[in-house]
Amino acid sequence: MGWRMGAGRMAYVGFADSGNKAFMLAFDNLRLNEAVVGMVNALEVYPDSPSSPSFDVSQIEFESFGSAKVLRMRMPNGATLAFRLPQEISSKLKMED
Repeated sequence: MGWRMGAGRMAYVGFADSGNKAFMLAFDNLRLNEAVVGMVNALEVYPDSPSSPSFDVSQIEFESFGSAKVLRMRMPNGATLAFRLPQEISSKLKMED
């Protein structure tokens, strides 16, 4: 698998099918985000799996998004993942406003 920026600022993401034949899917920014969230959520079909996605993180920060708190994690390559935190979780964390 790999990725690259393509025409029209589309992210081209490489995959291999079950026959090991390579193919690429192209996503704009919004659709790429939707696909990532959908794929991560699909992991629920393997509830007993000993493996799960693991990401290296170079920085974390908390920010406000309306009335919600957001945990933003920056990966070493510059990409970020953000998580809206429910009140019961954010109240347990020390957050600076």
